[in-house]
Amino acid sequence: MRSRWCLASLRAFLKRWGVYLGMAGLAFGAGATGGLAAVAAVAAWTVLPLSWVVAHTRWTVPALAQLALVLALQTAASVSLVRALRPLLWPTAWRDSEAALPLSASAVRRSDAVVSALALLLWWAVQALGMANVLLQNPAWLQSARWAAPTALLFTQALAWALGLRGLQAARGAAVGRFRRSVAGAATGAALPTATPWWWALLVLPVWRAEARTLGIWWLASLVLLMAPSLLLWWQPEWASAIYAGWSVAALSLTSRLGHLSRQSLVPLLQAAAASLPLPLATLDRARRWQLLLPALAGAALLLASALLGPQAAQFRPAVLAGWALVAALSVWWASGQPPRQADEAALRWLLSLVIQLALSTEVLS
Repeated sequence: MRSRWCLASLRAFLKRWGVYLGMAGLAFGAGATGGLAAVAAVAAWTVLPLSWVVAHTRWTVPALAQLALVLALQTAASVSLVRALRPLLWPTAWRDSEAALPLSASAVRRSDAVVSALALLLWWAVQALGMANVLLQNPAWLQSARWAAPTALLFTQALAWALGLRGLQAARGAAVGRFRRSVAGAATGAALPTATPWWWALLVLPVWRAEARTLGIWWLASLVLLMAPSLLLWWQPEWASAIYAGWSVAALSLTSRLGHLSRQSLVPLLQAAAASLPLPLATLDRARRWQLLLPALAGAALLLASALLGPQAAQFRPAVLAGWALVAALSVWWASGQPPRQADEAALRWLLSLVIQLALSTEVLS
């Protein structure tokens, strides 16, 4: 009995801290200096596009538009982390409890500000390490922007913190209970017609009706946004690194958002259906996750096809593309599922997957 308890404790420890131990093992395996240098080199890729664009920006409309786009993507990467962690930072179940407490508006804002900063702290540390590595390398093209690049990074971090704070406050005022009110009517309504497939009635029709209309809007928007970069890649293959990096951030953020909306609107409906129909809940949940993954899978497939079948296919490295596709698939699969109960574990998964995808994105061109 005692040995079984020890094994269970060991499994729980490895599940929570195994990634940290693996990273430490890699660092010591390469030597302390080599391991830290490798981590700093990977972290540098999180700020290198921003530094490059800032250093080469001139007072022309195309250059300023490119700078605005890079600043938006850098900010979106940070905001995506807060959005992915929002169910852990402020669970909707806290709404009634907070409403019953004598909390002032200023105290709630201060709490949201601290929570938003804590959610971004690890990502800020990675970016700071990357910027320090870039500045220590002191490339020739950075000479004219040694102060401008860190300033631009601080601007994106402050903007991401403000947007994360605004998102938490907006979540408090959202109508969370509107989905639950419609579940009872959907579950006790007319029986499913025999000619209607269950997946159509339970996964497709609700996204066009009041039960999950918000999810349907986000699903269509995600499908368009994640398929559009393949056209840009076909037209401008030399922008491949930026396109793959931007797609990685967008896919992780949008899939996390779809998962959050799906858990609010579709999961109660599927649970009610499983209780009243001969349909296993596990089967319904797997189908629901594949529905969430469809925009990202379709976008990734088109992106890979544009690279390997496009007019400049010889410029791409198939092995790197395969590695990027594998990491992207694992990342969006994790984002579509139930988030970890601990915010630090969720943040670490998000950061690791994003950093690896950004590093691979920079190597897709030969």
